[in-house]
Order: sequence, then C-alpha cells, then structure tokens
Amino acid sequence: MTWAAVAGQEFSLSLLREVTGLEEEQLSEVIDRAVAARVLTPHPYLGQEAYAFVDEVVRDVLYEGIGPARRRRYHLKVGQMVEKVHVRHLEEHYDALLRHFLEGNDLEKAKEYARKAGDRASSMYSWDRAIAHYQTALDLLEELESDPLERAEVLEKLAQVTGLGRGRGAVDYWERALSIYETLKDNKRAGAVHLRLGSRTGGVLDSAKRYSHNVKVVALLEPEGESPELAQAYIQLGDDAVHGHGQRSTGLPLMEKGLALAERLGDTAGVIEAARLLGHALVYHSGEISRGLGLYQR
Repeated sequence: MTWAAVAGQEFSLSLLREVTGLEEEQLSEVIDRAVAARVLTPHPYLGQEAYAFVDEVVRDVLYEGIGPARRRRYHLKVGQMVEKVHVRHLEEHYDALLRHFLEGNDLEKAKEYARKAGDRASSMYSWDRAIAHYQTALDLLEELESDPLERAEVLEKLAQVTGLGRGRGAVDYWERALSIYETLKDNKRAGAVHLRLGSRTGGVLDSAKRYSHNVKVVALLEPEGESPELAQAYIQLGDDAVHGHGQRSTGLPLMEKGLALAERLGDTAGVIEAARLLGHALVYHSGEISRGLGLYQR
C-alpha cells in the first residue's frame, strides 16, 4: 500500500501495476484485501479500473511512514509511470505530475509540468490555481538559473492571470518581465509590455507613468516597422495627450495615425479601440460631435 499512498488519494490499477511490478494475480489479491478492510474503495476513472483511499488519514499515515530517500525514488517512478500509462490524456494529470516530479527532485520535469498545469488552469478560468502553478514554475526557473527569456514568459503569464483573478498585483510581474526584455535588448517584447502598462486597463494607476510607457513603446516599435502594437501605441499616446500629458495638439493626429495604421493592417480590434477613444476625444475635447458619434456607431 505504500506505492498507492505515493500515487495519491486516487489511482488507476494499471498505474499501480506498473510501479509495483507485481503480477496481476498478486496485485488483485492485495487490492481485494485492502477493499475488504475498508482501506480502499473502487473509484470510476476514465473507463479504467481505479481505486481511492476511503480515508485520507489512512493514506497520510502510510505516506508519512516512508523514509525521505525512498519517498523521492517512489515519487520519481510514479511520475514516470503516469507519463507512460496515461499518455493519451496526460493533460488530466498535470497537477499530479508536477507533484511527483517536484517530490522526486526532477526539477526540470517539475518546471515543465508547472507551466503546463498553469496553462490548463488558466484555460479553465481557475485563476488561483493558475497563479500557484506559474509561481511554482517561476521559483523553479530561478532555482535552476534557466533561460531568462523563459522566466520573462512565465512572469507575463503570472501578470495576466493575476490581473484577471485578483484585479491587482499584476504590475510587479509586468515590470519584472520588462526588466528582462530590456536587459536582453528585445525591443519587440519590451515594447509589448510597455504597451500593456501604458493602457488604462494595465493596472498602472498613475497617468503620468502610463504616458511614460506609451512614449517608450513608440520609440521602441517605430524602428521595427508597422504593427498592430505600434497602431495601439499611437492611439494610447494620443489619448494621453488629449487628457493633458505631452502636447495636446498632438493628441488627435496621433489617434488618427493609429486608426489609419490599424485599418491598413486589417486589425479589427485596433480599429475598434481607435474608433472608441478617438470618438470620445472628438465629442468631449474638440467639439466634433457628429464625427465622434459616427466613430462610436462604427
């Protein structure tokens, strides 16, 4: 039962067979005795024969009775066997694989599954789980002194799910990712993060700081050529100018420029954002009510 305790609260019979190496008859006898003693109970799982511990306390007692060195070996083997046995639906086991490889001290594998578990939790709108998994991935990346670009990518994912799940606290992650991109002189990625921080929904409350980010976006992305990100940067910078940052006279021309670029690139989302912000500026700041309302209607 020690292998079962390491496998988890629930486990498939095929997994237990692989990790124990027991013949089917021997394993069935052990399982039957455990069921009779009310230690285990049958547990339906994806059409496979599976079992679960009746009481978590029993499983915890068995687990705690395993020495640290043996426990590491067991977790590592269970993780490897989960990959083998459940290869057709591995995404269902990302959380377990993360735990097994982390406890088994295979940090490279644990890092891989932490990212995958975070991606899956994010796709299911489970923000707190996604945050926890991405934070684990980041901690492992830092411990392994991995590629800084990979760290920056995880920081961006953390920023996104933190903003969505908690509505605050994302700015620190964006700024840490930005610092890495700037160190790597990756202007495109740095520009994209500046763009995010310069938006009204980017979490930066200080409007002067948003303006500073938008100035940097334009400086970084203009040499890179036309892009949807550059169009958005013109729009945001123009909106800043209309609201008192930089020269007001540059606001509307910049927003017009962003709209024209978004149209040229066929960037529908960019056109919508430009029409919304430019429409607002025309109605409330230049008195061109008819034109502004036309953009809103568009």
